[in-house]
Amino acid sequence: MDETKNEKIMELGKYCLEHGIDLEDLKKFDSKKDSMGNLHYLRFNNFVHKKVSSGDLRIDFEQQIMYKGKKILVMHEHELLILQLLISNARETIKDEEILDLLEQHDHKITKESMVVYMSRLSHRIGTTVQEEEYIKRHWKKGYYWNQKVNIRK
Repeated sequence: MDETKNEKIMELGKYCLEHGIDLEDLKKFDSKKDSMGNLHYLRFNNFVHKKVSSGDLRIDFEQQIMYKGKKILVMHEHELLILQLLISNARETIKDEEILDLLEQHDHKITKESMVVYMSRLSHRIGTTVQEEEYIKRHWKKGYYWNQKVNIRK
């Protein structure tokens, strides 16, 4: 095996360890579909039982509870699903279609226009002012991304 291939394998192994992706998860990966979309969903599924912190937010995805500082934020199920997808793929753009597909898989059939409204409301709720909306960012006509470091809590 050449050095470049070894480096790529080491990088993949490190990434899998950092994101809690095991061999069984990799076996589920379907390379026939859009590989980035699959990777986004794979990471999403790995966050189902995680507790994370990001900025002044703490989220328990298993209990479906979100805190901003000491305040509990009431979230709809579809908002938590969106957050889980964005946070599990922090700093990577998630296409609008991927978000809509995820919601549809969880019995939340909405239009793209409705999704934009939900994203705006969600972004406003977790940021205190328009200037502080640093968590969810929009790549114009591409999708959304989580713009904060994410720490997995134990």
